[in-house]
Amino acid sequence: MERNNTKDDTGSFSDGKSGSGKRGSMEESTDEVLAHEMYREHILDLFSHPHNFGKLQHPTHRCHEFNPLCGDEVTDKI
Repeated sequence: MERNNTKDDTGSFSDGKSGSGKRGSMEESTDEVLAHEMYREHILDLFSHPHNFGKLQHPTHRCHEFNPLCGDEVTDKI
């Protein structure tokens, strides 16, 4: 049996049958909208008030790396 799959406007593939479920739908449920909003608020809060930020007073281990391709240098202290 040969399937005729086509790409729709959302970039998703469909077999042309209606009722393909939630995946092809552009509409979001109220729960999904609320979850996305809470996620955005959480990310913005973490950005505004970062945790575990700053210099350690007495680190026990240190690692310094350099990336010659882009010039980045990273030093981790734990």
